[in-house]
Amino acid sequence: MSKILASLFFVLFLFSSFSVQAQESQPTQQTSYLCAGVGDDPNDPKFSTYNTKIIFTTGGTAYITDVQAKLVEVSTGKVVADVYCDAPWLLMNLKPGAYNVTATAVKQYAQSAKLTVAGEKQTILAIRFPQIKGDGL
Repeated sequence: MSKILASLFFVLFLFSSFSVQAQESQPTQQTSYLCAGVGDDPNDPKFSTYNTKIIFTTGGTAYITDVQAKLVEVSTGKVVADVYCDAPWLLMNLKPGAYNVTATAVKQYAQSAKLTVAGEKQTILAIRFPQIKGDGL
């Protein structure tokens, strides 16, 4: 009987250790997002379910892809998102507030912008990379 109890405690100890490790690896704030825009209809209703849309463009009007975007909540200084986007639109659901956005295109060109999310209407921010001409590099 004592071997069974010892085995049971050992299994419970291992299970609780793995549970704690899994919780520690979770992000402090989860932000849902979607990268889209290549061949997508901008009027598709699924895009309106996100309260924030960030558009990445060249110095002209062409869209660009291959962008790493980092959003920091101004009030707390916490990183709420640090995502790679392989499409020109980054759609997110953010809580109302002010954010600092840093976007790096093709691992080379960085741009920063301020973003304020308020109300129910979708907030749209265009980040332009004037170093990238025309339809790409």
